[in-house]
Amino acid sequence: MEDLFNRISNLLVPNERIPLLNGDFYTYLNPSPTRINGELFPLAFQYRISATQTKRVTINLIHAMYQHHLNNGVMPSKAEMLAQFPFELCSRPCNFTAAIYIIQKLISVDVNNK
Repeated sequence: MEDLFNRISNLLVPNERIPLLNGDFYTYLNPSPTRINGELFPLAFQYRISATQTKRVTINLIHAMYQHHLNNGVMPSKAEMLAQFPFELCSRPCNFTAAIYIIQKLISVDVNNK
């Protein structure tokens, strides 16, 4: 997972916009550790969801979603990921959107490198 974390760290640019379906956006900030339900996740990415609030998405969620896509050819549903990552997605539903954006960037790079 550390290799994937490093790939993403090199792919994302600070202040990069993460587009939302409603036309709004989140803003990627930087790699940053996080705690979820008291557990430390050192490999995570921080992004801004409003002028006063930031969130972090873990490499664990991104890795699981990316593997699902590689194995099945489609993105997993939010319900599928909620079953595996209840604490991360219940308290941070925006992480699903951030993870999808990151995975789409990875897929784009993978396709362009073939």
